[in-house]
Amino acid sequence: MLFSYKPFTHIHRIENYDIYVQYFFFNLFLYEPNDISELIHNDFREIFDTHPVPIGDRLRNIYKIYLTLSRDEKIMVQNAFKQNQLIEKICNNFISPIKYSDLENSISEELKKFFNSSWTLLTNKNETTNTKIKEKCGNIYEHCCDLFIDERQNFTICPVCGIEELLGEHEACEDPNDGEKKKVREAYDHYLPKALYPFISISFLNLIPICGHCNNDYKYTYDTPYYENNRQKCFYPFSNQEINDIDIKIIFSQKVSVLNKSSDWEVSFLTSSNIEEEIVSWDRIFQVKQRYMQRIKKKEKSWKNILIGAMKDKHATQSWSDFQEKFYNNIDIFGQTNGIIQKAYCDYYFSNLLPAYIEEITDE
Repeated sequence: MLFSYKPFTHIHRIENYDIYVQYFFFNLFLYEPNDISELIHNDFREIFDTHPVPIGDRLRNIYKIYLTLSRDEKIMVQNAFKQNQLIEKICNNFISPIKYSDLENSISEELKKFFNSSWTLLTNKNETTNTKIKEKCGNIYEHCCDLFIDERQNFTICPVCGIEELLGEHEACEDPNDGEKKKVREAYDHYLPKALYPFISISFLNLIPICGHCNNDYKYTYDTPYYENNRQKCFYPFSNQEINDIDIKIIFSQKVSVLNKSSDWEVSFLTSSNIEEEIVSWDRIFQVKQRYMQRIKKKEKSWKNILIGAMKDKHATQSWSDFQEKFYNNIDIFGQTNGIIQKAYCDYYFSNLLPAYIEEITDE
């Protein structure tokens, strides 16, 4: 990832739902009470009662099945509950997550049904349904708006690719509770796929808005912590490191003036930090290098024309180093689509093609 989201310093309203669910499982594992009502948080009672099938019946089924499991089977479910929500440690490969397929089949199926239903309920766009959930937990549009409000994030482009714009605060909705206004937002990607891992479908440290191309065309259900059944490090989406130390360079075997007509070059990622493994998994999952090369070929002509136009307007007394610095300042890698790779193209031009241009205009 190019950028990381700033996590909320407080519990957002929508996270209340996950708190209620965690209360249920924590007490189930700890006490195994004779009555399921002891597992229902007081603030969750109305939600539990008003959604008898997707919530009430499924939690009852989970409760009944869990009590019939063997000791080892119960421990596996408990470990999945404890470990899978530690998203940062999973990303850093300090612990391994537990999959649905690791659990006893009957409890696995019921957990999957419950968490899929819960995600569907939280994201339901119908204002006339799920009123108790909205009353106690708000809605996902509030979360989307609050994530970007007052420039909380220093970027407005997709933090994964940097080449697509995000629907931020204003595009999503000025008032997320205004029933008259159409609500739009970027898709929330389940960083650890909800189809593979229990207990993470409604964890908002596992949910990040990313552009549709990254989410639907590349990430999809890719098993983020694994590659060919081997554990891998991957970027944590809510790191304190707002911008990751990734320098994008155009590497070539033979210098060419038009990249679009050559195959003797590629995009490379350089870093001075210890994040090489994270970069490899990021590129593997989202095919970033390939997408960057395609975009550079598509935009090369317009970027080159912009550069040459600016160079023609350069004041005679301005040094080329000052010109380059000023030109770079006009490229906004945080809020300008393609900015991150336009800068890489300019690096290539200034380092390899500018000397020939200077010689050409000097001869004139």
